[in-house]
Amino acid sequence: MTSHKDDGRAFQLRAKHAVEATLGITLRLEVMIPGGPPGRRFDFASADFSIVGEAKRYSWTVSGNDPSAKLKDLRTTAADLQALPPSTHTFLVMARSVHPHKGGLAEMYARRDRARLGPVTVLEFDESSGTLRVVRQGRLRLP
Repeated sequence: MTSHKDDGRAFQLRAKHAVEATLGITLRLEVMIPGGPPGRRFDFASADFSIVGEAKRYSWTVSGNDPSAKLKDLRTTAADLQALPPSTHTFLVMARSVHPHKGGLAEMYARRDRARLGPVTVLEFDESSGTLRVVRQGRLRLP
């Protein structure tokens, strides 16, 4: 049985490959960004630090309640991405998680927190199909 940490790391790598393939770039893992929050490592960064992203493999609770602690972490992550130099193209890639009555978690987060997201692009990665789609367009543009 794998741990949550192992599952998260595997998701991070699959999401990295999907973003790289879509953008046609190479991303480095666990990178400190010059001019970014002190001591903060970001999941992904291009070699020139012009593109920086984070991966989150969160899902709805079994009961369908909002995953409030996870949403709080997403808000912190978005704030950290916005703290980077203004020329940085930032993204948050979330695992596809759909609740039968509430819809997609990435869509719900992007809708509720649109005012807090600023220039951050929100992407959804479907692990079963390997597809990546834009949920909320920010500064980063996908082809």
